[in-house]
Amino acid sequence: MEGAVMTDHQFDAILDMVDLILDGCKSVKEAQEKIRRIKKNPGAIPEANGSGTEYDRSDQAE
Repeated sequence: MEGAVMTDHQFDAILDMVDLILDGCKSVKEAQEKIRRIKKNPGAIPEANGSGTEYDRSDQAE
């Protein structure tokens, strides 16, 4: 994949999502289960704020 570059903004967004996923997890196993649920429903980050908030993708190029 020649020429693929991640911007600082994209990198920060990924780390923000990881932070949301790991928030409240008490073990690696719990975090892994949370990731499995998110992979089944990629548009939602469950328990991000307790309401299954949708991830805002408005700043991503189409």
